[in-house]
Amino acid sequence: MGILCEILFDKNPKRIFYTGQSLHGSIRITLKNDKYVRGIFVKINGAAITICKADNFGEDCLNDRLEIIGDTRLAAGTHEFPFQFKIPTQLPSSYEGEYGFIRYMVTVSVDIPKIPRKEFEKRIIILRLTDLKDTELQRQVAVTGRFNPYFVCSCLPWFPLKIDAYIDHTAYAPGSNIELEINVTNRSFCKIHGFEAQLIKEVTYVPVLQSIEILKEVKLRGCLQNHKYTVCFGCFIEVPPTSATNLISKVIKIRHFIRITALMRKKCRPVIEVPVTIVTASENQR
Repeated sequence: MGILCEILFDKNPKRIFYTGQSLHGSIRITLKNDKYVRGIFVKINGAAITICKADNFGEDCLNDRLEIIGDTRLAAGTHEFPFQFKIPTQLPSSYEGEYGFIRYMVTVSVDIPKIPRKEFEKRIIILRLTDLKDTELQRQVAVTGRFNPYFVCSCLPWFPLKIDAYIDHTAYAPGSNIELEINVTNRSFCKIHGFEAQLIKEVTYVPVLQSIEILKEVKLRGCLQNHKYTVCFGCFIEVPPTSATNLISKVIKIRHFIRITALMRKKCRPVIEVPVTIVTASENQR
């Protein structure tokens, strides 16, 4: 065909872009001979796809297209054309998982008469940028659990064990610390030997697949049985590098939470879960 095409992001060699910002690039086309071109188009698209044994499920996240040039004749040699897209704010971040992925692609299409349309692709990474100074994300999160450690299933309205858990904010970026506080009122006759606090990433792939990963685990002290007073203790959990929470996609959903387990008798391990939002924040907020 005698056409070479490069998709360039000179100011962004890692090809990482953020929602709400502009994507700048250029197309460099090299022709061996003069060519009549019906059009050169560039499009940006994204899709979330789950890979199952029986079938694949997917959804389009992004689909935008620009015409770079229309009917024209290009001389032999190298031609460069800039392009720009505005990235929407409500997009899920790029993700590569065990049973699926969320991917974004920039594609250049060259339409020449009597020749099959030629397409050139380059994958990019889009991350959803979140402002941690948002007042909604600054709110404290509190979860309370009431338990009867004597019965696995009981209809008795008596719950002598109460566990309250708090985290100081709703959202965190990787590298930051989650301040966890636990208040325990144990009026039961069962000793709590200790607590486990696990930061967990749960990924759900439509229709039924799921993966769970423990990102961090902290051991905490317990408390005696038949204790009349509330015992308070806490810890810091550092957020490691991980995928951002994603509840936007209908196909791949990523949620994070802290699972707090009271270590008591063998068959009694009360559990509460504190939801956490992990985000991609700008560098000055990390």
